Amino acid sequence: MLRFGINLLYRFYSGKWVEQPDLNAIPENVKRASEALCGVNLFTEEFQFPDKWISSIFSDISFRPVIPVGTYYPPNKIEENKIRFPSKIQGINKGNNEIAQRIKIYYDKLKENPDALLMILEKYGSFVPIGENSPISLYEHMKFLEAIRQCNNSYLLASADFSGIQSFIYTISSKGALKSLRACSFFLSLLSEHIVYEILKKQGLNRSSIIFSGGGSFCLLVPQNTQATLRDIKEKINSYFLHILGGKLYLGLVWSECEIEDLMSPNFRNKWAKIGNLLEEDKYKKFGDNLQDFLAVTMPKKLTNQDECQICHRDDCDVMEQLSDNGGQINVCHLCKEFFYLGDALTDYQYINRWENEPQIGYFLEIPSLNGNSYYWVDKKPNGTFHWIKNSFQPNDCWPSFTADYVTQDEKGDTADFQYLADKSEGKKLIGCLRMDVDNLGTIFSDRVDSNLFSPLALSALSKTLNLFFTIYMNLICEKQIDSPLLIQTENREERRPVSIIYSGGDDLLIIGAWNEVCELSLDIRRNFKKYVGDNEDISISGGAFLAHSKFPFYQMANFSGKAEEIAKRNYGKCIKEDCCEDYTKCPFYEPAPKPKCKRKDSGLLFYTPSREDKKRGLERDPKTKGRIETTLKWDEIECKVITPLENMYPIFKQNRETVISRSLIYRFFSLVDKWENDGILYLPLMAWVIERLKKISNAKVNSQIINLSSIVFNTKYMSSLYIPLTWLDLLKREGR
Repeated sequence: MLRFGINLLYRFYSGKWVEQPDLNAIPENVKRASEALCGVNLFTEEFQFPDKWISSIFSDISFRPVIPVGTYYPPNKIEENKIRFPSKIQGINKGNNEIAQRIKIYYDKLKENPDALLMILEKYGSFVPIGENSPISLYEHMKFLEAIRQCNNSYLLASADFSGIQSFIYTISSKGALKSLRACSFFLSLLSEHIVYEILKKQGLNRSSIIFSGGGSFCLLVPQNTQATLRDIKEKINSYFLHILGGKLYLGLVWSECEIEDLMSPNFRNKWAKIGNLLEEDKYKKFGDNLQDFLAVTMPKKLTNQDECQICHRDDCDVMEQLSDNGGQINVCHLCKEFFYLGDALTDYQYINRWENEPQIGYFLEIPSLNGNSYYWVDKKPNGTFHWIKNSFQPNDCWPSFTADYVTQDEKGDTADFQYLADKSEGKKLIGCLRMDVDNLGTIFSDRVDSNLFSPLALSALSKTLNLFFTIYMNLICEKQIDSPLLIQTENREERRPVSIIYSGGDDLLIIGAWNEVCELSLDIRRNFKKYVGDNEDISISGGAFLAHSKFPFYQMANFSGKAEEIAKRNYGKCIKEDCCEDYTKCPFYEPAPKPKCKRKDSGLLFYTPSREDKKRGLERDPKTKGRIETTLKWDEIECKVITPLENMYPIFKQNRETVISRSLIYRFFSLVDKWENDGILYLPLMAWVIERLKKISNAKVNSQIINLSSIVFNTKYMSSLYIPLTWLDLLKREGR
């Protein structure tokens, strides 16, 4: 089936077959599936590709009766070093002899390797349309048909999800934190790759059986005789989690038999809901197969004469080892020691290597497999019995692995620690911790009006497109390999942002770094995500940032930035009722109580502090002062209420940086914000005096900025959020730790 897909791909770009296909050899169930999915019969000489560009998968998502303006992709290859944004203009498909020749070269070399053929299809066929006005590409279509062929008329839908991820990663202390955090994140991704590989290898299947994999979950379409393999790998992995990781992680893995009709009709919505319910039930009963271990009556043991592991805090490990960290010695368990060294190895690698027997190398990760144990490590070169290639669509004799692994290195080439990142900040030397994720993704998957989106193909396409943004494209955003990255101050800037990705994949992320870089980065991420989804208002991203000193415990940073993200996700908008839907009460984004609200969030909370939120809640109780503090804003409001004032205030501050008045000027503005919050418009006379004073101490170079600033501070709609750009400016002004 994949060879036929390459034939079609070559025909699209060149107008002819790379080799004459045997159309009579195509199984009947595959033909029926193809016709049901795209409305045309691919397996005839008469089949013709659509004339127009393929539409974006996001163009098909709308909860309003009026379909949003479509966005489209021209046929081309996927590039690892460039974000592919959709166009609002739909063009005409044209051939490309250069791409056709590349396809033929790869095909002649790799035609016997189905996984390599799938990589060819993904690289060159992800933007090739197969049906009129359909967002499903030739790659997704042929991948799914190959999965159906492999099932041989016996279908099983399997879904998996890890629970306990936050407690596994975010409870790490600040000792060796960055290295260990990145290693833990990599380990979770590796576990997904390992489990999927074990299942497919055991059943003799290729990667086409993967509907999606990323963000700590995966879904497979496999034959029904895979059930024993699924039970076996689930038992082995969860036993490993219980005994080696202390039960911090759990693999929820469920499956359900289905018919071909369930995969090609609106019945898939019900099938997917059933799988989701089974998965929730499984996670509620986690380690149910290991009850004897929990119920066994044993006396507590202190297994070593050392205290707890100073990274993960476990004290029940057989062996504690000593590790050098920033000139000191810390006690760590064996797994944390492996993670510590893995963290440095992750700064520069290209391959994930796997061995079936214990390798003769310094460090490795040991994970239970169906036939004993498997061993993994990363390197610049391929090694072992199998390997994955990082962030590459290059067709080869391996599997691709997409990961957001951007990291800042210190002068020695090691993973930069918190202190190093804080010292890279402009002004106050602080760490910023940013968490973001896509809004209402469950609603998009479950309540989408058009059932055509709810098919395995669209599920695969949507998951892949999102995961692509949060992995290799996130690296590009952090590298500033984008148009017009946000730079509040332009002098003495690093070529690359001094930040490190702890985790990014699926639909969410956690990034830490120099505080000002993290705040700017949050805007860059949102701007590019908005462009990536074609300005679709029904698909948005929200997030929150928390700032702290470099010695602040990381788990608290993660906790507070998580609270900021939660608050941002509760920033519902005003329901526009009939302007949105004729029967707006049936809109999935409708929130009726206490007042009609819209769950479209698209919000950010920068500089989160609990005290500021407490003050806001206090003012909200009094109708007279309600609305005088805004800590969370829609991203478009942040652009005009935070970035615009800041871009006008910063040049004024920079010009008056050394004057006595400038050092107190920001605090004068803070006091006026405080007066606004307590007394309302009575702040205006004092604000007029401050602006006049500012004009006297400034030169003509910043007159335009002062005029713009005046129009902002005399407008009460800006005063509720002026605290945010003032905080930003104040931190830029301060020096030292």
